[in-house]
Amino acid sequence: MLNKQKDDRITQLTTEYDVKEKDQKISLLNTQNELNTLRIEKSNRQKLLYGIVALSFIICALALYYLLRLKSKTNKELAEKNDIILKALSEKDILLREIHHRVKNNLQMISALLYLHGKSVDDTSAQEALMESQNRVQSMAMIHQNLYQNDNLLGVSVKDYMDKLMNHLISSYNIEQDRIHINKVINIAHVDVDTVIPLALIINELISNALKYAFRDGRNGIIDIFFGERNGDIVLEVKDNGPGLPKNVNKDENGNFGFKLINILTERLGATWTTESVDGTKVTLVVPHKKAA
Repeated sequence: MLNKQKDDRITQLTTEYDVKEKDQKISLLNTQNELNTLRIEKSNRQKLLYGIVALSFIICALALYYLLRLKSKTNKELAEKNDIILKALSEKDILLREIHHRVKNNLQMISALLYLHGKSVDDTSAQEALMESQNRVQSMAMIHQNLYQNDNLLGVSVKDYMDKLMNHLISSYNIEQDRIHINKVINIAHVDVDTVIPLALIINELISNALKYAFRDGRNGIIDIFFGERNGDIVLEVKDNGPGLPKNVNKDENGNFGFKLINILTERLGATWTTESVDGTKVTLVVPHKKAA
């Protein structure tokens, strides 16, 4: 009886051990399955992350390639448009130079005709009138010559123009170079075409008047010329040390043709001009800033 109880106890313990061992194996297998599941999930997450990174890289690379292609295409189009613009500007410059050249030639032809006509008449007054007209035409021809010979087609080099005009007028009136001393102060390098053409005619009239009337007795003389800016306005001053204007001469009422021409040109410029007769004659012309611009 005692042996039987022992056997039963042993069998019971053996069964319990086997059950416990199986439970441990099952638990171990479950743990291993969970670890495998975690490894698989981790691997899948890594693959997904790598996939996202790779896809992002591909998208960025494609976007960069597209932007580079677009930039290259845009730069090419801009370069082509710039070439077209530069070509058009070059053609325009050539055309403008040719126009100024032809205008200069035509004006010089008119000047030559006036000169020849002046030589063919005997009346002194007619000769003087023709010579003055020739000088006016020549002063405009010099403007167009200055324009097509220089790089700046929109403005005239004032100093070059003044020098050429002085030499032409002194030669035209047969005045010895050392008899009239001309002082020039020029503070403006270039003047736009719309302003300089009427200014050129005004300068021609003022210098011509000084050469004709201020020193007609053959004595030596001085002409002071100022051309610059004051308070943003263009200012032209021409002063001589001659006898001054006759008292009966009024630039606004009974002036000669030259004064009448200056009045017309001054009005065109929206400018004002005044005369003084103190120690000679001084003429001051002021072109407002809004017009000079």
